[in-house]
Amino acid sequence: MNESIKNPSESIGELFLMAYGGLDPEPALTMIRDYGISGFYLSNDNVPDRKTAQDLSRVLQEENKKNGQFLPLLLGVDQEGTWSVMAEDSNPGPGNLALGAAEDVFSRIINSHPDFAEAWNKRATVRFFRGNDTGSASDILQVIKLE
Repeated sequence: MNESIKNPSESIGELFLMAYGGLDPEPALTMIRDYGISGFYLSNDNVPDRKTAQDLSRVLQEENKKNGQFLPLLLGVDQEGTWSVMAEDSNPGPGNLALGAAEDVFSRIINSHPDFAEAWNKRATVRFFRGNDTGSASDILQVIKLE
């Protein structure tokens, strides 16, 4: 997808990480289709076990891809041990190591495709989660310039 042809109303959903209630993924699927939402915060309300988490992740990512998005959705959970609360048979979710790896991936994409606004936006989100507000804000300014 050529990011340079998107107008702000088509891109605004990329700036939000949304949550929704319940096991039915339809509210999230609607947000992906109608608003281009590019990330979700999952909770005990959405994923009571590992299989449900895997299935939900797959369904959301497939809808995102069908919606024409090049980058995968950013799916997050609370880092205070939430995965082990939400899915007793799992390990705690992604911490700074995983977020650092994600930041590296988005940085490589930016280096090879500096006009790809969505990569800047995803890296801004990762930087925000890591507590790098300055880096996140800088990336968001770049997104605005590109849009």
